[in-house]
Amino acid sequence: TKNPHDKNRCCSSRQHNRKKTYPAPPFLFLHAMKTEINVAAGWWADQLQRTTKMATAGVIVFQKALEAELYARFEGHWYQDQPSRGAAYRCIVNDIRLDTALEKAARAAKILDPLAC
Repeated sequence: TKNPHDKNRCCSSRQHNRKKTYPAPPFLFLHAMKTEINVAAGWWADQLQRTTKMATAGVIVFQKALEAELYARFEGHWYQDQPSRGAAYRCIVNDIRLDTALEKAARAAKILDPLAC
């Protein structure tokens, strides 16, 4: 008998040589996403405290509000197996315009003029 996976008799050999990958469990995605969000929000909070000398309590409010905003934004746009996918959507901008997540976090921390920070 012939091998049923013979190149001449069956589909292409690439299908049989392809490694089978399994998606990571959902809790790993959430853990990685939360870790990245915590690091990013911590960095922005650190920048805020350095440039404004704001009280620690206000900075913590800002950081927690930013974490909540980013978590809501990134949910459904996080691909652990393809880290660069969706990266442009997840970026936080503060160049010619203020990112809405930063603006909302600033309002939550009662920063009157977030552009001045």
